[in-house]
Amino acid sequence: MKLLIITETNTPGVLAPAHGDEKLDFQVHSLAPGRKLDQPHSALPAMIHDAGATHVALCSRLVESEQRSALFDHLTSAAQTPLWLPLVPASPADFLVRSVGMSLASLWFPAWQAGTVLVPASWLLENATASFQPLNWLIRAGYGPDTEAPGPRIDWSDNLLPLPTLVPWKGRCTDTQRALIHQAETWLPVEYDRNVPDFRAIQAGLLLWLDELKLSHEFAQSIEFTGTHRAGDYWHAIMHRREPDYGNSKYWFRHVGKHPIFAELAPLAREMAREMNLTLGNMAAEGSAWDPFAFVDWCSRCEVGSPEDLFARRLQAVEMILLLRQTLQDARRDAERN
Repeated sequence: MKLLIITETNTPGVLAPAHGDEKLDFQVHSLAPGRKLDQPHSALPAMIHDAGATHVALCSRLVESEQRSALFDHLTSAAQTPLWLPLVPASPADFLVRSVGMSLASLWFPAWQAGTVLVPASWLLENATASFQPLNWLIRAGYGPDTEAPGPRIDWSDNLLPLPTLVPWKGRCTDTQRALIHQAETWLPVEYDRNVPDFRAIQAGLLLWLDELKLSHEFAQSIEFTGTHRAGDYWHAIMHRREPDYGNSKYWFRHVGKHPIFAELAPLAREMAREMNLTLGNMAAEGSAWDPFAFVDWCSRCEVGSPEDLFARRLQAVEMILLLRQTLQDARRDAERN
């Protein structure tokens, strides 16, 4: 097996040998300055052929010796399916990818910016065209979440995942992202039922992370009071919290009722609060359930740039990731019932 490592950083084609490298058969290609993996790459097929690569690793940051060894350790596992190898295990980006899968995660944040995407070369060659875009391919490939949920702790010490603000000024959706979300029925895996409310709730959630409040609102409104766990109403509540229209947010949280992700949110909030030396009060008191109304009040009091604001943005990101994961599960469950 031979590995071609494609990186956005200015990595030399021949790296200085490091301990263990004598066992590795790899070649490094660094993109030209200013070039990114989310841009078209018509030369990719020739690059793979010239390298004689069986596998390709896509990454943004310099690949260190330990990372190279880890890549080769996983080559056998990646013979049939792509793999995600985080720079920092249990980081927020790792939590995102493992919760919702590389494809949907990369719609919000290209996975290779916080780790390495390892894929069989044949998978890329099958889709390579003159206008081939690795990011567009990765999203449309429909790689789902891990079968096992991420661990109970998130390591925020080296966070590369951009966190949505509590109250956005404008949407962050590119034309490509917007088109992909509106065309989700053409690329999301077939196990997600296109005809159930939770499928539209997936689209509402994808848009909301990208600060497209109006578009997200349209999807959520179209499925109000429906869905396995009323995911549309939950996204609706978050949207109004971010407007901000706190009273309206609480109105929709009352319609949500008790949601499955509350059981995970409470301990994660307590862990983050301990790390930041913050007191949560009734929001997630030890031994008590998650209180979404108290979190609405917390957000209403936050000053931009304060520790409380950073805590709320982190928790909001975790909340949206967990909710998207649950929405995906609900859409799949409906598909299986039908």
